Amino acid sequence: MAAGTGITATITDISGESTRVFNLNLSNWHPQRWTPINWEWSSFDTIRLMKGLSEVDVPFKNIDYLEYDWSKNPPAAEVKTVNGAVIKGQPLRIGENWYFRAQTDYGEFKLSTNDTKRIEFSFD
Repeated sequence: MAAGTGITATITDISGESTRVFNLNLSNWHPQRWTPINWEWSSFDTIRLMKGLSEVDVPFKNIDYLEYDWSKNPPAAEVKTVNGAVIKGQPLRIGENWYFRAQTDYGEFKLSTNDTKRIEFSFD
């Protein structure tokens, strides 16, 4: 897909640097199930939050913005949906092997979830 199609977003990292991306997904780098010496990517198009005792998956296509607060222990996240609802909870699918991956106009993009501050989604 080329820029201007699918899910596009502006991702801001914890240093304040923003990058415009397209074809965004959330990916996990993990050992293959049957051959743990080989590693593979699994990709998702949802954000998962722990809200109370429940897990809530919010599809990217329903998100206006996502913002992480890494100063809290455990970390917190706020999702504003395209219909205006605000969902607050503890982010799941974070850590050492979780990345936001996408393309830019100048190449591939990858950012650790733990280094992400805010994502503003847009849809072309």
